[in-house]
Amino acid sequence: MKRHGGYIFVAGLVLIGLFGFVNSPRASAESCKDVSNLGAVQLFIPNLKSAGEYQLWVRMQSPSNAAKVLVELNKTECFEVGSTLLTPNTWSWVPYYTNNQNKTINFLKTEGNLINLIGVQSSVKIDRVLISDPGCAPENFGNNCSPSYEPAIANTNEVRIITQNSNNPVSGNVTISETPFTLSESLVSLSYSAQGRTLQSATSAVPFDSTLIENGKHTILIQTSLSDGTVIKESTVISVDNPESILSPLLRTLRQQKSSLLLIGIIVGALAIALIAISLIKKIYIKRRERKFHGF
Repeated sequence: MKRHGGYIFVAGLVLIGLFGFVNSPRASAESCKDVSNLGAVQLFIPNLKSAGEYQLWVRMQSPSNAAKVLVELNKTECFEVGSTLLTPNTWSWVPYYTNNQNKTINFLKTEGNLINLIGVQSSVKIDRVLISDPGCAPENFGNNCSPSYEPAIANTNEVRIITQNSNNPVSGNVTISETPFTLSESLVSLSYSAQGRTLQSATSAVPFDSTLIENGKHTILIQTSLSDGTVIKESTVISVDNPESILSPLLRTLRQQKSSLLLIGIIVGALAIALIAISLIKKIYIKRRERKFHGF
């Protein structure tokens, strides 16, 4: 069976919450706000085969028959996954459901999806999350559901491939990754690079400026650094087609090296100020010598 993504081992993580259990799981068309001060576990969902309806499952364990956890999708939707029919101290797959019926979640995009697991009840343990096609109930470790997608903690050495239609040329500013925008609140730095050199860097979510690179097909590396130390590396192939002029190569080089040029400008400016200061001091010294001579 084909599997997507790696296993998440969060079994040792005890999610201790501040809120009691309620019988009716909820869904909200906004992020999970002010629900816990215990933090959250952020997981990245592998690329889905297509956008559309999927079922969300969480494998959890509780010392009682009741357990729940909040699942925040892409910082825009909040889902409560829980049950009051668990066997105590036994791992159980619990789906997202409302009115005692399993419900699907609509994924609007196939790439760059992420979830936050937020603990809101004491002594609840989570060891797996699974995204499956509707109608499949996972058993044991969920290997019976195919295809299925298992979110995982980001691997800083892994480069995620973003599929683009490289036959459709791009120009100007273009969004080639949704990740910086999805994680904009915790983003610390963002860089776009190609052929071993950094083309563009920022401290906020900005689109890629395709005029910084020559026309043609290029592999662009996107690196997103977050405040918790997570570094997400992504790669994609794009076809660039911008209007060109005889001065375009020179202007492109100057823009790519603008930080170096700025440093050179600062140094030159500082030297100019120093030379002017020395010249003024010299003139003052000469005038004082002349006055002293005439006075003698």
